[in-house]
Amino acid sequence: MSDPRRCRTDTKVLCVRGRPCHTWGVNVTYPGGRALQRAALRVTLAVALTTPMTAAAVSTTEDATADAVLNIRVTNVRSESGHVLLLVFNDASGFPNVSGKAVHRVRIRAQKGRVSHSVPGLPPGRYAITVVHDENDNKKLDKNLFGIPKEGWGTSRNPRPRTRAPRWSESSFALEASANKAVAISLLYP
Repeated sequence: MSDPRRCRTDTKVLCVRGRPCHTWGVNVTYPGGRALQRAALRVTLAVALTTPMTAAAVSTTEDATADAVLNIRVTNVRSESGHVLLLVFNDASGFPNVSGKAVHRVRIRAQKGRVSHSVPGLPPGRYAITVVHDENDNKKLDKNLFGIPKEGWGTSRNPRPRTRAPRWSESSFALEASANKAVAISLLYP
């Protein structure tokens, strides 16, 4: 076959054009053809969803979706040892302690008394915050044999459950468009 556009009727041979054979009207397929098409579609969608929008594509209702600023103030920090870890969540999955599910994470050098941090550019919605005073700098909340925290911790809206971790419903709050919201979290130590 000297013409590369020609296809064979053999189902194991890939047609150069990747579609039904254009010379004899016979469908030519190969194993994994649909999977390749699906993978190409996923890549195309991923590129489309991650590409920044141009000014022409921005909706005229930009005031309704303007980003907000979240100002977090952590109080009752007992020492300057270690760091204060902040996790901001936008849904219940992963809350309160799976840092990979947080939309914003930061380590701040601990200061006795109070630590502050601002998170700009958050879209409106429901959020919850977890704070840990990592005094020994091992980047996690240390717990005893019974699962009770050995370091300072707190969540937004300051719930204090006695025998379990705080729930999303107890800690979450609404963040409105273009808001400049202040949240104060008081750390609790054992």
